[in-house]
Amino acid sequence: MRHLIVLFTILLSPAVGAVNAQTVQDSSVTITLSGIELRPFETDNGWGYDIFLNGKKYIHQTTIPSMSGTSGFASKADATIVGDLVVGKIERNEMPPSVTPTELDSLGVVLPEK
Repeated sequence: MRHLIVLFTILLSPAVGAVNAQTVQDSSVTITLSGIELRPFETDNGWGYDIFLNGKKYIHQTTIPSMSGTSGFASKADATIVGDLVVGKIERNEMPPSVTPTELDSLGVVLPEK
């Protein structure tokens, strides 16, 4: 019986690790199992996102990070993609979780024309 418990524990370990890395998504909210929540929202200038840690607002991003001006993201999808990048940086403890123009480009984010 003891060998069965050890074997079961060994076989189950990779599955548990995979669950810890998952996110739960619907059309407007992404919640990670680490208690981080991403909520895209529409503004007068486009789209932005909020990031909550354990239910408390941590980041309120109304403009495209690393870009001058007051333009929001062109779409909800762009806001969500960049928000997911920032969530990943928070989960990896990359502080501050800043976003570079190169990262925006690599994600295919639509940038306002100059």
